[in-house]
Amino acid sequence: MLSHTARRMQGALRACCIVLFCAAAAMGARPVDVQVLSSAPDQIVLQANLRDFDLSELSIDGQIYSAVSLRREAPMLIFGQPELPTVVRSLMVPTTGSFAVGIDPANSSYYEIENVSIAPSKGLLYRTEDPETVPYVFDEALYATDAYYPGPLAELGAPYILRDTRGVSVKLYPFQYNPVQRTLRVYTTLTAIVRVVSGRGDNELRNPRPADETSLAFEDVYAQHYINYDTQSRYAPLIETGGMLIICHDPWLPNIAPLVAHKNAIGIPTEAVAVSSIGNNSTAIKNYIQNRYNQGNLAFVLLVGDAAQIATPQASGGASDPSYAKVAGADNYPDIMVGRFSAETAAQVDTQVLRTIQYEQNQHVLADWFKKGTGIASSEGAGIGDDGEADWQHMDNIRALLLSQGGYTQVDQIYATNGGTAAMVTTALNAGRGIINYCGHGSSTSWGTTGFSNSNVNALANDNKLPFIVSVACVNGEFAGQTCFAEAWLRATRNGQPTGAVVAYMSSINQSWAPPMEAQDEIADLIIDPSQPYHSVGALLFAGSCSMIDKYGSGGADMYNTWHIFGDPSLRVVGTTAPPSGMNVTPADGLVAMGQAGGPFLGASKVYSLKNNDASPMSFAVDANRAWVSATPPAGIIPPGETVQVTIWVNPIARNLGNGVSGATVTFTNLSTGEGNAHRDVTLTIGGVTKVREWNLDASPGWFMQGQWAYGTPTGAGGGYGYPDPQAGFTGTKVYGVNLNGNYSTTPGGAYVLRTAAIDLTGVTQTALKFRRWLNSDGWQYVQNTVDVSRDNATWTRLWNNGSTAVQENAWSLQAYDISAVADDQPTVYVRWTYKVLASAWPYSGWNIDDVEIWGLPATGPLTCYGDLNCDGVVDFDDIDRFIESLSYPGGTDWPHDCAWIRADTNGDGAVSFDDIDWFVASLGFNCP
Repeated sequence: MLSHTARRMQGALRACCIVLFCAAAAMGARPVDVQVLSSAPDQIVLQANLRDFDLSELSIDGQIYSAVSLRREAPMLIFGQPELPTVVRSLMVPTTGSFAVGIDPANSSYYEIENVSIAPSKGLLYRTEDPETVPYVFDEALYATDAYYPGPLAELGAPYILRDTRGVSVKLYPFQYNPVQRTLRVYTTLTAIVRVVSGRGDNELRNPRPADETSLAFEDVYAQHYINYDTQSRYAPLIETGGMLIICHDPWLPNIAPLVAHKNAIGIPTEAVAVSSIGNNSTAIKNYIQNRYNQGNLAFVLLVGDAAQIATPQASGGASDPSYAKVAGADNYPDIMVGRFSAETAAQVDTQVLRTIQYEQNQHVLADWFKKGTGIASSEGAGIGDDGEADWQHMDNIRALLLSQGGYTQVDQIYATNGGTAAMVTTALNAGRGIINYCGHGSSTSWGTTGFSNSNVNALANDNKLPFIVSVACVNGEFAGQTCFAEAWLRATRNGQPTGAVVAYMSSINQSWAPPMEAQDEIADLIIDPSQPYHSVGALLFAGSCSMIDKYGSGGADMYNTWHIFGDPSLRVVGTTAPPSGMNVTPADGLVAMGQAGGPFLGASKVYSLKNNDASPMSFAVDANRAWVSATPPAGIIPPGETVQVTIWVNPIARNLGNGVSGATVTFTNLSTGEGNAHRDVTLTIGGVTKVREWNLDASPGWFMQGQWAYGTPTGAGGGYGYPDPQAGFTGTKVYGVNLNGNYSTTPGGAYVLRTAAIDLTGVTQTALKFRRWLNSDGWQYVQNTVDVSRDNATWTRLWNNGSTAVQENAWSLQAYDISAVADDQPTVYVRWTYKVLASAWPYSGWNIDDVEIWGLPATGPLTCYGDLNCDGVVDFDDIDRFIESLSYPGGTDWPHDCAWIRADTNGDGAVSFDDIDWFVASLGFNCP
């Protein structure tokens, strides 16, 4: 039994808690201290010590209830159930395996507060809702249960991949409430043990980059995100910041060229590609980014163009550039930084290029005005915002932090509570401000508090004094189809000089009250932390969102998905840029080759330039960790300021590889100083992607169905809104659909699921889902349609949702989705299609699905294993005598052995000669697939 001290205090204890909490808030200390007590490969022990908390009173239907809150910790937000704070922290964990969490009773303690009634949660509210008008509703069954809620003291989230690392969030429940006994149990100390358990885990990091390769941009994120990062880390990150890929509307490639040159000059390997070479749709762009990420070293992506010029994905009910950042693992955490220069003209590109270059070259972060800020906030949100704060209280706390610990000399208080106006904003910005924080209501063209709008932005005279903006507000970044508020800030000019802002972090959907406030708090904490200077604005903003996802789960993920970086994500906002030193390796991407088993391979070589940026000669070496990759030359000396070229190539040993994707890593080492050491990935795809599973639905596969899902022949009925159902499948007559005889019911309910049986994709890589769709549906706010994939029928990854615009189709369309992050080499994979009807939905004909297929690359062995002269499946010393013997049989005539003579052709020239000796030696130890 847990040790505890029962303290039967009521009003006095409540008052004490309130006083202590306020004192802690004034001092800036977090009321919960979470420390890692020990960290080993098989077990991590962490301990939370609760200093203080806030227990405030409120009236519900004339009765007094209490609300519990912890500053900088998130509430549970489960509608109708007791609102209690949680404590969530992320741990870096091993790249493979599953995990479990338990409590150490001997090192945990609590006390109890009796005769207290805890108010229920109003759930996750959006800023389109007035919290004051949302009534309290009690979950009657739960409030009648004589047990402590929520019950578990600790839970684990699903493991996730954050670029080069694997993490898991630990959620602690230090408050437990028994609604029948009216007793609140408060854990002052809670010790949790996270253990590795047997079995395969979610989001395993199968091919982690070498331990000494970490993008400097993401080193910033890791150090803040994982509370055990220091104890897990065994290496210093590379000096490389990571490369940047710019995807540009074709006519504007010349306009973006100065930015490419500038970024390369300051040590960020950057290249721009035309969107026409990719395909201007979100699937093609996502796949291209994914492939570039797989090649290694990609840290930043910049999209140049408005939504019409560079397509944006849809997620969480709106435009979602941040979805492009999720390229490792089936989770909600970003793996690269993504930003956008939203532009409709070449001139709008030019001003965003100019403001970015000027900001870094002129070292604006050193100017006096940079350490001045502006806070703008509404008067609303008391009790419902993050930490229970109203918007203005939240902004005042950020202000106090910047002034007391961040070195800021002035932070304006432009609040609804003190009559804040647009003129006040203009005056402050024209004088020069380095940061603007906003929290309140918003529209696609303005802030609700002050009414500051696009026209006010365009009238600014803050030339060369550009802030970066973090805005917690609805639809400030709703850029598709209109010139939104964020775009106005980045496009503004005066007399040819940039005005407005250098970066704006703004949302494309209606934001919720609490989760984005947590991200804004975290961003402020990171700005003022001298131990962890953030090298890029993308790292700063995405780190804030990672904290929000940790603490608010799916509610935080929805906000991240639609919170856009307008501007350059690699922009340096702490410290100054400087010319590179040491060795610089370009290009930033890896070598990608492909072909059939046995070769030849397309794209089998790539030339890299190694530049010596120092004043003295530099020695270098280039090594590959796989025998089938070579470097020419493998070593050398580079004179000061000069460049040498090294060719990385797939050598003849690769002919022994079987179907599938093989990977290698090439290491470029500065032997003189170590500065600029770099890695590039080599990816060799052998064989071709093909259809590996199919269901033409001419016969029923017996899939699980709910609601109005049905299997059969559609009747061509329905319509009124959108189009009717088809009268047959795309092939054959049968389909899966929602009400094959007409429209879906508009009675709220769901989500209703159509789900496949388990699909075995063992040994299959590069997996993709394809199917034919005929869909008519109301928009997401009324009817929610999704396509999801899972490996366990429990944790699902969203592939698609219908977005805010109605879907109206009168023909079959081919749908294709990359499912490799979830499905590759998995023994069980599930796919589901869902629909959920909300209030006020209009009747449409709904889903129709036909010809479901899984495509991928199956694993098979090579045709010949060169060097294996005795056919035992390995090239080893047992093959030496027979290899020597093969040299005496020109053309293989009269070769006396069953194992083919041509296997001695290890250099791939079609003959067996002394030229094969070196390659035979290089092949020793190779295991044939």
